[in-house]
Amino acid sequence: MRTVRDDSERPARDEAPPPAHIMAQPPDLLTLPFDQFQRYTAVAQVADALRAVSGKPRLSVLDVGGFHRTPDGRIMLPLVQFLPSDWAMATDVAAGVLPDYIRASGWALPFRSESFDLVVTCDTLEHLPPAHRPAFVDELLRVAACAVHLMAPFDNVQTQRAEQILRDYLATGGYTHRQLEEHFEQGLPSVLQLRRQLAERRLAAVEFADGYLPNWLAMILLHLTPGTSLDLLAELDRFYNRHFSPDDRREPAYRRAFVIAKPGSEDLLATIAQTLDSRPAANFPRPDFAADLASLLNQAQRGEHARLNSLEAENARLRGVVEGYEQGRFMRFMRWLHDRRTRLPGRSDGR
Repeated sequence: MRTVRDDSERPARDEAPPPAHIMAQPPDLLTLPFDQFQRYTAVAQVADALRAVSGKPRLSVLDVGGFHRTPDGRIMLPLVQFLPSDWAMATDVAAGVLPDYIRASGWALPFRSESFDLVVTCDTLEHLPPAHRPAFVDELLRVAACAVHLMAPFDNVQTQRAEQILRDYLATGGYTHRQLEEHFEQGLPSVLQLRRQLAERRLAAVEFADGYLPNWLAMILLHLTPGTSLDLLAELDRFYNRHFSPDDRREPAYRRAFVIAKPGSEDLLATIAQTLDSRPAANFPRPDFAADLASLLNQAQRGEHARLNSLEAENARLRGVVEGYEQGRFMRFMRWLHDRRTRLPGRSDGR
């Protein structure tokens, strides 16, 4: 089985992309993979709410598991891009040297207790061995001063079915997806276990859905289809992130998010709940996703056909050039051969 290109989750453990692949300038955030854009848009909203409640103009924020690679192979820290006015840094197990990044295990963070106003982790919990998950959550809580924002796909029938559809689809082409396989190997986290852990520690939290599952499945199938143009995906993500992401925080959802308040910071939960539960304005365009997706893909297909026609025309032109060159070279060779034969001794007739 071949491994499909991964442009939606963090890079393989212990992989260190060459320095030339380090992102030199901020990306166009709308062209980031749709699910990454959704996750970090939620993080930015939580940070805005915390900033408003705490009165702090600049927060200290840690992203655990926040080392990522763009679809074209460059490494980046999304938190730094989405929170440019805050002091943001990331930890992960991937090897890499870049500003605001420390390589560290999520269940043994190298920071003093309450070092960060906000600690976030996005789609990381499900990649950990189940036995390590409670310690991971406790470690996030230890280094957070005000709140922890945890997002992950949790175990339920609908999410399991969607991931199995994705897995089966890739298998038909002989492909696997490493992060998806980890979901099956480790098992998705239990939302009941997390709630129980928070209750045992007497911690208050708000929950919300993220990543409307039918749309998530359609988009991730497109993203993981081998051979899909990166330019097409960037334009598709831009379209989706602009028009659909604002309305994707609803059930059934691919992932669930928890914003957990540390003791003494419970007042911020009401503000965060209001911020995250807000719906798009009444005049927000809500076109049918399937129709718009089909239209976009048809446009892309027409563009591909135009490019193919152009390439075929160029091919024909080059074939003509080559054939002309070959014909001219053949004629020159025949003239040379005729000249040599007429010079042979005893062949005055040119035969």
